[in-house]
Amino acid sequence: MSASSPMIALPEPLMKQAAMRAGSLGVSTEQWLETAVSEKIRLEEQTSAFFAERASRASGRSLSEILENVGNNPPDPGDELEP
Repeated sequence: MSASSPMIALPEPLMKQAAMRAGSLGVSTEQWLETAVSEKIRLEEQTSAFFAERASRASGRSLSEILENVGNNPPDPGDELEP
């Protein structure tokens, strides 16, 4: 890490696990952590984009409107509500 890089404190057990995983891949702990954080950011951005796209297609129908079209069938076995 360069002198201008921010320092983060991780719990010792987490740091040990990161070091073990980095060692098994033949990379430094810092490089492994950088990759892990980058992957987490990418996944969060993908998730956000997925839900934004889904929300843009929402019909606006309310749940009550949808449920009005459902028949009055008894629940399947195992789906009953307990009293």
